[in-house]
Amino acid sequence: MLSTTILYNKDKANKINEILEDHQFFNKADNSFSYRTENFKELATAINDEATTALTILYAGTLTFKEYELLHHLILSVNAGINGKIDDSKSLLGYLENGEPAYIITNWDNWTVFLNRAKHVSMEGQKVKVYNEIGLEVASGLLVGYETDQTNQEQFIITSCTLVTLFGERTYTGKQLAIEPTGEM
Repeated sequence: MLSTTILYNKDKANKINEILEDHQFFNKADNSFSYRTENFKELATAINDEATTALTILYAGTLTFKEYELLHHLILSVNAGINGKIDDSKSLLGYLENGEPAYIITNWDNWTVFLNRAKHVSMEGQKVKVYNEIGLEVASGLLVGYETDQTNQEQFIITSCTLVTLFGERTYTGKQLAIEPTGEM
């Protein structure tokens, strides 16, 4: 079980329940709240300890990348309402290319860029679908290569990709393309 603790000022203690409920946590028991996904999977449990002014969010170490991404944004959003200090030292998710540890908040952006680069390199030569920035499919075919926005090193933003399609080799560009494997050969 991984956890992230938000230490907050005593003056916020009476607002914690309201802040959690505003972020779709529902009260399970005294000072214990549950966050569920749209398909009712319990993703996290938040435990508020007013004596130590600590809100601890517990979650599994076996979630999908999208679930960790949701939790990352959820923790940041809850903290914005609390204005506390985040301790994510018990939420090790992996390591960066240079060996530095990556946590749910600390080194998150660098870790996601590292994972996305590895993911997309492994998709080269595979059948993929390409989506534009609003989620519409623009093409499908075998991925030859892609280019990212080099001005933004903290995010992995695909601006161009080349596919072999039924009509030959084609390059597609956009502000933020998404490439997804089809699983087909």
